[in-house]
Amino acid sequence: MVLSTQGVFRVDTGSLEARLYLDAYNAFDSAAPMGDDVLYAGGQDGLWRLTSEGSVRVPLPEGRNVVRRMASTADLLWIFFSDRSLHRYRPSSGEWTLVRTALPLETQLVPSNDGSVHISDEVSGLRRLADDGRELPVPAAGSLHARVLHLDDEGNTWIGTTGQGLWRMRPARVAMLHAPGLGGRAPGRVVAGDGRGGAWLGFGCAGLWHRPAVGAMTRLPVEDALGDGCISSLFHDPASDTLWIGTSNAMLGRLHAGRLARAWRWPGEAMLGIWRSCDGSWWAATLRDVYRLQVDADGTVRDAHPVAALSGMSIVKMVDARAGGTWFVGDRGVFRLVGDRVVERWSAGEGVPGFARALHEDDDGLWIGTYGGGLVHVRDGEVVRYTAANGLFDDTVSCILPDRDGRLWMAGNNGLSVLLERPIAASGPRLMTLGVADGLEPVEFNGGTVSACRADADGNMLFAMIRGFAVAEPGRFALGTRRPPVPYVDRVAVSGRALDPFDLPALGVDAANLEIAIGVVSLADPQHARVRYRLGEGADWVETGAGRSILLPDVPWGKLQFEIQARYLDGDWSDSAVLRFDRPVPWYRRDWIWLAASLAGLICLLWATRERRFHDGDYDAVVERARTRLGDGRASE
Repeated sequence: MVLSTQGVFRVDTGSLEARLYLDAYNAFDSAAPMGDDVLYAGGQDGLWRLTSEGSVRVPLPEGRNVVRRMASTADLLWIFFSDRSLHRYRPSSGEWTLVRTALPLETQLVPSNDGSVHISDEVSGLRRLADDGRELPVPAAGSLHARVLHLDDEGNTWIGTTGQGLWRMRPARVAMLHAPGLGGRAPGRVVAGDGRGGAWLGFGCAGLWHRPAVGAMTRLPVEDALGDGCISSLFHDPASDTLWIGTSNAMLGRLHAGRLARAWRWPGEAMLGIWRSCDGSWWAATLRDVYRLQVDADGTVRDAHPVAALSGMSIVKMVDARAGGTWFVGDRGVFRLVGDRVVERWSAGEGVPGFARALHEDDDGLWIGTYGGGLVHVRDGEVVRYTAANGLFDDTVSCILPDRDGRLWMAGNNGLSVLLERPIAASGPRLMTLGVADGLEPVEFNGGTVSACRADADGNMLFAMIRGFAVAEPGRFALGTRRPPVPYVDRVAVSGRALDPFDLPALGVDAANLEIAIGVVSLADPQHARVRYRLGEGADWVETGAGRSILLPDVPWGKLQFEIQARYLDGDWSDSAVLRFDRPVPWYRRDWIWLAASLAGLICLLWATRERRFHDGDYDAVVERARTRLGDGRASE
């Protein structure tokens, strides 16, 4: 069915012949399908039921005759009349119900592809209509005057409005956690569990906060006892139910049974990190040294011995090593310490960027996050590095956390990312990324402290961000592959002259500077779409930069095939979009011309050589005859 200003037509899709159902007098403004081969159409001349057998007028409630908008569900027809009243009609029984009057004149009835119907206007925004006529609010859409609504297979709701543009809405995958009363601006810094399902949090220099499993977040003042409200590390010791606190002025505090006390201090140093290894050893790290602590059973710190092998290093992470000892991660790389001796190192000399920020060790080996150098994988002595150039989401990886399913969560300057598959394929890591569209605001992780991220006992992931904490619950959303975006050739130019990509002429002998601009249809996640291209079947693929414009100064001769593909970081490459063009080889550049010319030159050379030999032979004969005659003359004398 086709609605137009000339009436309603039924179009045969095979022959494209149109058959008039209702004439232009009806001036139909709206239509709604209901069941197989049934369409309700409304306009200036009332409401009509259209089927393959013809059209039937539907009686309207008394006093109503002009239909402005309509939409349908399974067995209900919603109609907005010109008198600004909303009615519900049930075709199976012919029952009309008045739902509401005095609606704004610009009211829209918006059907959705999930079978629901929404109502919207400029006063109350978008609401969903329940079958009983109640208007249910749509979160975050209370100001949108919608006209079109569509749900895609990735969980997005697309809303087209009457003057506010196109909007995308979906449930947040990440929740942001802020300290009460700080206006949402305090940076998240450190986090530790409390042993009872809650968490201890440090927000910038705003002291220590406790978030219980149930109840409101509260602040614990630490300034009087520790002289500093800037928390730089937290460690909860489950054996004694004690919280150890490191501060930016290198003060170590101990919170036990509700009592906070100073445990140790390093005068003149800064940014204290505190940690305990699985063998019971206590460690403290400042910006320039690492210390082994002597701690009594009652929690009293007796002494702090500097570790000479790690002197001068700024350590931001300490991790138990599978082969024994402890990994220390910092500004000079990664070092494994056994006793007081470094027995293994991964630094610039071994192919690992020196500024390391995170480390995780499992059956696949070592995973090292670096500041600006990407993600490094070390296994059986082999070092492989992944950066944004070969598929990583960000060249800064300041946190690596495994979830319950063994997937690695990473945080950096551009959001959160989940490594979905291991081993990593040759085409690069398959990643699911979380950003602003997922509720992560801001996207920058606030790394650089010993305890800036953690996974709690329930499997939730907490990340310190430059404002607040990000909380992700992996079980609440699917981690999987999406359909790839669609690539296309947007523009083609040769020697600065624009060409039609759909009707390319043959390129001339003077063709140069072939420029191809690539586009990608990716409304849902454009910032994480990647594009690659190749020139010629069987050639190597090349990933484009952010500009997605390819310039070939020297245009190859002959028939060319240019292919482009696109993908998300968590998905497969799309089918190829192909651009074919031809630059015929001129006659004077063809191989047979050069072969013929070479053959002709060779023949000329051979002929010239033969002539020279012939003439040289005649000259020798003349000389010989002259000599003979001279000899005969002397003899006669």
